[in-house]
Amino acid sequence: MNKRTIKALKELQAQLSQTDSFEGSDRQLVEELQRDIHALLTGSEASDSTTRPHQGRLREAMQRFEVTHPELTAVMARVVDSLSNMGI
Repeated sequence: MNKRTIKALKELQAQLSQTDSFEGSDRQLVEELQRDIHALLTGSEASDSTTRPHQGRLREAMQRFEVTHPELTAVMARVVDSLSNMGI
């Protein structure tokens, strides 16, 4: 994983940890994103891309939080771009 992607993942991880305004299904989505980020950073994600739904989850979160959390959404977009460029 390149430095740019790692930096974006860590930035997203930090922003998700600092945002307490999520409730219900949004909170669950944030927790799943945090697990995905941890798996990517530690290299513990599955090797088969069909079992790694993190990009789909990121895109879903971007749609949900676009209006309420625009800075967070911008970081998510950078992560999606970086992962796409890596073929993940």
